[in-house]
Amino acid sequence: MPEWPRRISEELRQHLDDEYDALRAGGLGHDEAMRRLAGDVDELASMRARPIDAVTTDIRFALRTLRKNPGFTAIVMVTLALGIGATTAIFTLVDAVMLRPYPYADMDRIVMVAETTRAGQMLSIAWANFQDWREQNQVFEHFGIYRGTVINLTGAISRSGSSRASSRRMCSKP
Repeated sequence: MPEWPRRISEELRQHLDDEYDALRAGGLGHDEAMRRLAGDVDELASMRARPIDAVTTDIRFALRTLRKNPGFTAIVMVTLALGIGATTAIFTLVDAVMLRPYPYADMDRIVMVAETTRAGQMLSIAWANFQDWREQNQVFEHFGIYRGTVINLTGAISRSGSSRASSRRMCSKP
């Protein structure tokens, strides 16, 4: 506990003791002296700061400080705006990608058909094979394809003049 509350408490106790002694010396009985001191204690208790008063005082002080320093205020507002905007953008992305269910009914019925080598490596499906599978399909409601490829990007993307990027091509025409 900090030192100052203890010192204030001691000072109040000393003041009440002195006041009690003065009232007793003035001819009042114990009960009457205690009754008068109780009124003083009630008055002191009513002067105690309430939590809402402290919050109000803090808000006023903050607003005064911000008003005195407009440059600092601008930096604080921009920082808050960027922080709130970034948080909103990240949550929107997380919500769309991770929290919401996929927009497909019966997700447990979606399957992936692939071509593999004898060693088990996945192959990219040729377009002609996809068209044959789709025409001969008697099992699946819909049939779609996607192919992953690596492409070279040239231009002002990097200092070396080109960059490699992964891409996906998709088709789900009935």
